[in-house]
Amino acid sequence: MYSNEEQLDRKLPLNGLVLCSTGLSADEQREIEHKCHLMGGKFCEDLVGSVTHIVLDRPTTEKYNYVVLYRPDIVFLNRRFVPQLYEKWISGDDVNVEVDIVTYGEYRMFSGYTISVTNVTDPERSKWINFIQKHGGVYSSGVDVSTSILVAWKPEGPKFEFTQRRKMLSVDSSWLLACKRRGAFVPPSDFSYALTSDERASNFRKVPSKNTKMELQKETSSIPKDHSPAPMIRRSTKSKGGSTWQSLMQEATSAEGESIEVSPFEIVSATEVDSALKTRKESPNSKDAPEELILKGYVLWFKGYDSSKIIRIDPYLSSRGAKVVSTLDGDITPTHVVVEYKERPENLPKITAATTLITDWFLDLAIYHKQVVSPVESRYASYLGYDIYSPEAHIFKDLTISLSCFQGMERVHVQRLIPLLGASVNIGLDSQDDLLVLPSTVYDRVQKETGGSLPGITSTAKIQHARLWGIPIIPDKWILDRKYYKKIGKLVSAAKLRRQKRTAHNNKENDDKPRRTRQRVK
Repeated sequence: MYSNEEQLDRKLPLNGLVLCSTGLSADEQREIEHKCHLMGGKFCEDLVGSVTHIVLDRPTTEKYNYVVLYRPDIVFLNRRFVPQLYEKWISGDDVNVEVDIVTYGEYRMFSGYTISVTNVTDPERSKWINFIQKHGGVYSSGVDVSTSILVAWKPEGPKFEFTQRRKMLSVDSSWLLACKRRGAFVPPSDFSYALTSDERASNFRKVPSKNTKMELQKETSSIPKDHSPAPMIRRSTKSKGGSTWQSLMQEATSAEGESIEVSPFEIVSATEVDSALKTRKESPNSKDAPEELILKGYVLWFKGYDSSKIIRIDPYLSSRGAKVVSTLDGDITPTHVVVEYKERPENLPKITAATTLITDWFLDLAIYHKQVVSPVESRYASYLGYDIYSPEAHIFKDLTISLSCFQGMERVHVQRLIPLLGASVNIGLDSQDDLLVLPSTVYDRVQKETGGSLPGITSTAKIQHARLWGIPIIPDKWILDRKYYKKIGKLVSAAKLRRQKRTAHNNKENDDKPRRTRQRVK
């Protein structure tokens, strides 16, 4: 990766922030520490007073519990945020740390937990279900062995008795109030029905309010400037709107607590779909419907999808004008057959000339852009199996490929395409990488440069260092079309040969240097 001396003269996004971590593996911690330093931040293994942000995997460590009770000034970050921010920064994308933290960096307090409630009625019940889902939890209407926590307003009823028999965790409703008060996941064991009501009440009083952050900032005003905490990043309360498209995109951006690293369509079709998606039945508002009927006239048949997935997919597609049919040979002939993007050519169904073959990526792009994106506009909208599984694709085997300047769905898709070719993706850029891939539009701009770099996107750190290290730079359309594969193979082979010659030359120069001998003192 780049040394500190090689960093381009640009604003360091984490300047002034002090990070700490808890519950991470040694490798994850080293990666975050390294990238934190490269972006101008400081990293401390210990929870010192100057720490402004803490990175965690699960809210179950002693360090986390201490921060919850005694350091409401610290912001919780998910473990993916620093690597993602680094990739965004090194690619030359606009970085606003405050916005990026709120968008995909904050640790969502109920991430990884399946929570059920009992002995509460609407509207209170709906309010807390929405609260759980908004903050990353999965709400379960029933209780089984997969349920993490049961919140019971009264210690009675079938759900509560089930958790008692199975020795599962059931807590008083004050636990949710404590989480809301703190703005973070509070240890549920402090509100277990195994404790007395007085003990639970005492534990609730110990939980600080997130509103005490400003008070703590005043207390730390005497800390030297180079160690003082950065301004607090506050949670956004602005509504994202209520349209069906927006709600679906919110699911996509929050599925793993991060930016769009998963496909919107995948959120609907995933086996572990959120219970809100399982039960959601609303249709677009009448005023939104005309502009959202982008799939009007599409008759879709899904090949290889089980019936339960199709049932969950249907409401989203039908609300946009599409009709889903259950068979290829029924009374209604499908206009489009949908297969998974990674389906092999030999497994494709036989279709007539009147039917078009598309993949789930076609639907990704439609959902993301709110309009149909044709294969002419984006190759990702078409079936790519004939190219990526062709014999010519062997040239990609064991290559390491870096990416730059990709955004949105194309970034998601190209990151998933490269492993299918037999190569691996490097989120950064290393001198030993084999290729740097750019979006075709950016590549065309780079090719038109004369006498140096164009300002802006074509002068990203990755592009400059790829040139410095002799790494071939290619457009993404080349990896999507097998007619370019032979050309790519020649470029990679030539670059490897130059690298070998350079290494041999450097080794020879080192061997030719006179060796200094140690003089003995007589």
